[in-house]
Amino acid sequence: MLLLVFPAGIAAAFFGLQLPQARSGGERRKLSLKLVRDRHIASGVTFLLAVVAVAVIGGFASESLPDGISTDVHGAGALLVFVLLAISTALVSLKPLKRLSWSRFVHSLLNGTVLAVLALQFLSGAVILKQLWQVG
Repeated sequence: MLLLVFPAGIAAAFFGLQLPQARSGGERRKLSLKLVRDRHIASGVTFLLAVVAVAVIGGFASESLPDGISTDVHGAGALLVFVLLAISTALVSLKPLKRLSWSRFVHSLLNGTVLAVLALQFLSGAVILKQLWQVG
């Protein structure tokens, strides 16, 4: 998760934060709107694929855990991440939604929330690993 999800999410956030500057041309050096948007989309898609890959691998791995180890909180967090990402992606991908004046703001807010939930997921995963260490 640390090597795949967080770097892709941080890259998507970085390029996403550059988009308003590129749109307004307010940066000292002119940022190409197309370049920044393409990088934001590419890193966002990488982030989505990384989240899905980690969740699928983690889901299969959790099936083989000993009975005393609970992954309910971790699983609920993963479901929350998927729901938030689905709504966020729809807001900027579907034409009727992306025309709404508030869709970019909510997209940013939801993605920030996703990164916060993923940080909690990381801590939850550490608790699961600690339980595994104590059992084994």
